[in-house]
Amino acid sequence: MQHTAAVAATTAQPVESPPAPVACPVACKVSNASKYFQMGKTRITALDGLSISIDAGAFVAIAGPSGSGKSTLLNLLGCIELPDRGSVEVLGHDTSGMSDGALTRVRRDAIGFIFQNFSLIPVLSAAENVEYPLVLAGMARDKRRELVAGMLEQVGLADRARHLPGELSGGQRQRVAIARALVKSPRLVIADEPTANLDSRTGQELMKTMRRIQEQSRTTFVVATHDPAVQAHASRRFTIVDGRVTGEES
Repeated sequence: MQHTAAVAATTAQPVESPPAPVACPVACKVSNASKYFQMGKTRITALDGLSISIDAGAFVAIAGPSGSGKSTLLNLLGCIELPDRGSVEVLGHDTSGMSDGALTRVRRDAIGFIFQNFSLIPVLSAAENVEYPLVLAGMARDKRRELVAGMLEQVGLADRARHLPGELSGGQRQRVAIARALVKSPRLVIADEPTANLDSRTGQELMKTMRRIQEQSRTTFVVATHDPAVQAHASRRFTIVDGRVTGEES
């Protein structure tokens, strides 16, 4: 999945409004989607006619080994990339029919991203990192501070608000990343191997926190992981191998 700096860079610029949000029981629908990448003279198939449907409010795990296409699928669901064939609908909109500006607005306003390497801004405190997407959205300062304090409380970091990322443990940094992804009340949260850089105990605690918040907010979560312990927290699991869905469990 592309680094958060690339996502943030696009959100910092004024963009046109996307179509109005559509109420839909299905948060994401991928239909016969293929994605290719060119490496010299060789065309690499990242996704090969993949089809999945994700209900709104679900906590879904995308399982599979490294190189299976998990991150590419997340990029499609996160409106970062478009399929070369097939279609991808996100939050009621066909992404292929949207302009770059509209896709950027959806990423900024409706989707939260959680990355395995935390991707926090090192010179900003925990609170300032969580506040950053609200600043980009132009929210008033008092309202921003209220939301940030509430989110840090939810992830158990109210007493670490003024600490820089370098002063936090790996688990605490990932909790800051979760708070940052959720502070704008997104309709969809996409997490790429969120526990990969954590020990097993910290990873389990983190997943319990994510699951609790997801159940309270009914936000749709899509988590890519190869870890069975993380997959166990999901209400539904898709397994991808070589760019294709090879299994589905509820």
